[in-house]
Amino acid sequence: MDQKSSDLGDYSADFTGFGVREWRTARDLVIAPKRVLEAWLGRPREYELIYARPLAFYLGLNSILLLFSFLHNHGKTLITALPPELLEPIVARSGKSAEVFIGDADNWLGLVLVPVSCVVYGVVAIPVLRWWDRDTLGWERGLRSAMAYLSAWTVTALPISWWAYEEGVLGLTVGAAIAMLSVIAFVRMGKGRWFDRLWVGLLRGAALTLLIYAASAIALFAVLPGILWAASVI
Repeated sequence: MDQKSSDLGDYSADFTGFGVREWRTARDLVIAPKRVLEAWLGRPREYELIYARPLAFYLGLNSILLLFSFLHNHGKTLITALPPELLEPIVARSGKSAEVFIGDADNWLGLVLVPVSCVVYGVVAIPVLRWWDRDTLGWERGLRSAMAYLSAWTVTALPISWWAYEEGVLGLTVGAAIAMLSVIAFVRMGKGRWFDRLWVGLLRGAALTLLIYAASAIALFAVLPGILWAASVI
């Protein structure tokens, strides 16, 4: 790498937290995701010369999603979708106007939505990918395997994630596209390791995506009472 590229990588790392290895990791997750997976399942001393660390990279991607959530009021869409018979009594007890209460709830939900989803995705993906893998992976390599799949999904979904919680046709279209990107990432990355036949890969990718979404919904509903309580008293 020449000095100019090295300097640009240093500046990028200083300002965004993404240096040369992170940008290379993102690029290869798009154009050659299987290469990243196999590298991350190897020895850390070898892949760290080329790629970012799996968990750190995945958390970095989620920090971008967290920023999106704050800036675009993703939580507001979810809060206003609650049944009026559930939401209105809570708003009345809070002593706030509906607009102020929803704004406060949106702030709290924006704070926990991405971190909770990030953890749930990993908790679901790790054991499933360990089960399907052709090798016997320990928990550490299982974590790296899950981070590879989730990072490949997140990198490709980031450009459209801003509109993920829009209302109406746009939100539904973007949501469906993000789910499809999960299956595509799984199929492109896992052939020969998580499956051998394409139709098996498509089914398994769809099943893992649905399982992740179901677990995320359960986790969200589990923390929702706490979010509504915080918005009503703080």
